[in-house]
Amino acid sequence: MPRKYTNKTTHFILHDDGTFDVYINGKFKECGLYEETPDTVKLDYFKHSSIFQKEEGCLISENYRVWIEDRIMNVPGGILNNGVFIANSDSGSII
Repeated sequence: MPRKYTNKTTHFILHDDGTFDVYINGKFKECGLYEETPDTVKLDYFKHSSIFQKEEGCLISENYRVWIEDRIMNVPGGILNNGVFIANSDSGSII
């Protein structure tokens, strides 16, 4: 199932086949291939590439811009996942 990450103007859609699409202000901009590790996502565009750090529910670019994954949001004290709040405990584990 494709994953969609958004910020105020840009949307990334990561497809299961290793391709991605980029939309800016709702209009298609470009596409390419992506590589994923447990900690990063690397988007390979036609002329350049971008590396994003993966955090729970979001991607963070090299210049610290954040893209939130649809249906999952980091909120104070935990994560909001499809309307279900998952709290972090003081020990750092998830309750």
